[in-house]
Amino acid sequence: MICIARALLKKSRVILIDEATSNIDLNNEEVFLQTIKRRFSDSTVVTIAHRLNTIRNSDKIVVTDQGKVAEIGSPEDLLKQENGVFAQMWNKLDR
Repeated sequence: MICIARALLKKSRVILIDEATSNIDLNNEEVFLQTIKRRFSDSTVVTIAHRLNTIRNSDKIVVTDQGKVAEIGSPEDLLKQENGVFAQMWNKLDR
């Protein structure tokens, strides 16, 4: 959280978020993600996450599988690929 505060004060143009929401509950994660989206709308935000909810509103997603790039695209495009890695993970979610 301190790093995000610093980025807000500096008006950073590139933000790297690495598993920033892994230790918080889903309600606080949603507040965090909305804050990032609103406050860094003019910045490039690179998010590394295992939770699919964390990246669901991203412009572009890079899906890796066994350390290699498996897919790249918008969430909408990746979900259209029924046999795609992202679509299969998304369909397994307990929502």
